[in-house]
Amino acid sequence: MDNIHTKEVSKDTVRSHVEKNTIEVVPGRKCVDGGYTEVQSPGMIARPGADLGYVMALMLVSKELGLGLTSKDCFDIVYDAVIKNGEKFYIHTDQHSDHGHGIIGCGHALKSSLPDYSQNYGLNPTEVFEMLTYAVEKAKTDNNIENIHLDREHQELGILRIKGTKKTVNPWDKDDNTMFFVYDEERDNDYLRLLTSAIEKKEITYENLKNASDKQLLATLRILALGKPIFDINLDDGKKEVSFSGNVE
Repeated sequence: MDNIHTKEVSKDTVRSHVEKNTIEVVPGRKCVDGGYTEVQSPGMIARPGADLGYVMALMLVSKELGLGLTSKDCFDIVYDAVIKNGEKFYIHTDQHSDHGHGIIGCGHALKSSLPDYSQNYGLNPTEVFEMLTYAVEKAKTDNNIENIHLDREHQELGILRIKGTKKTVNPWDKDDNTMFFVYDEERDNDYLRLLTSAIEKKEITYENLKNASDKQLLATLRILALGKPIFDINLDDGKKEVSFSGNVE
């Protein structure tokens, strides 16, 4: 859903959501999508596209540096690095993909495969589509890939940018009907450093993967959350600080 309807969101609404939905962190990655239930992803790192987002970032780095990696190469490199220490590779889809609206329900990944949007991600739409097809088919038989199915309509009120590493926030409170995009910024950065070390290719650095990932995150926010408010959340050391940081521009 493009440019979801924007309305005013009070800090009290955000604070109430955070108070009720603060949770401990656990290993794994999920998308920034607000449609995860508490059971589906309790405390995993929320970052654009889950592990597919790292693949997309590597595709952009390969293109910028002329590394000559195919889209499948990029998937396999990230996949191998993720599962090296016994972790699963996480992606997600939703009910829309079930009805032929795209090969995958993840907006971050799907939008980058469409010619109207792919240039915002710095990617070739055909190559992204090939990578997504490869990933979705592999997920059907590979127990190392967890494809989480979201059953929701987008109704995110804004973006919660988590600044700590010890706790995070569930994105969706069904009882209060509040939903937010969530980005675990510091934990994502920490995991990206680990991932870079696991890839073991000197041309691929934390800095160039981070720059690519940030560019692609902004592309998705401008498509799916233009004008929506961003709130910085500090949950470490018993704090539950909420501060308005601006709107997606």
